[in-house]
Amino acid sequence: MPPEWKGAFDRVVIVEMIEDVGAEFYEKFWEVIDWAMKKKGGAGVIQVTTIPEALFPGGLLPSLTLVLQTMEAGSQGRLTVDSISNIGPHYARALREWRQRFLDSFESVIVPALKREYPDVMCGPRAKEEIEVFKRKWICE
Repeated sequence: MPPEWKGAFDRVVIVEMIEDVGAEFYEKFWEVIDWAMKKKGGAGVIQVTTIPEALFPGGLLPSLTLVLQTMEAGSQGRLTVDSISNIGPHYARALREWRQRFLDSFESVIVPALKREYPDVMCGPRAKEEIEVFKRKWICE
C-alpha cells in the first residue's frame, strides 16, 4: 500500500469480498483497513453473504464470530461494530430478480455488448456456441 494512504480514508465499503480473503489472512486484512482509516470519525460497511461453498469453490463463509474476533485482533480493538443486519431473507429474491432481468435483457443488451467487446469470438464461426457458453456460466437452466 502506498505510504500516503496511512490514515487517509474516512470511509470503507467491503461488499462480497471478505469470503475470498482467506481465514488465515483476516487479521492482516483488518490491520490494513485500520491502518488506512482516519483515527477519528471513520466509518465502514461490510456485507458478507453466507451461501453454500459449492457455488464458490475455495471460498470461506465466515461466521459472524470469526469476522468480529479477527476485526478485534487485527485492529487492536480500534475497529468496532455499531450494528448488524441480516439481509439473508432478501437474498433469494434478489437472485431471482437478477436472473429474470439477465434473461429479459440477454438478447437485446448482453449479446450486442459481447459482440462489440469481443468481435473475434462472438461474431466468428462459433459465435452462437460461445454466446451460449457465456450465458450458461451465469444462468443454470
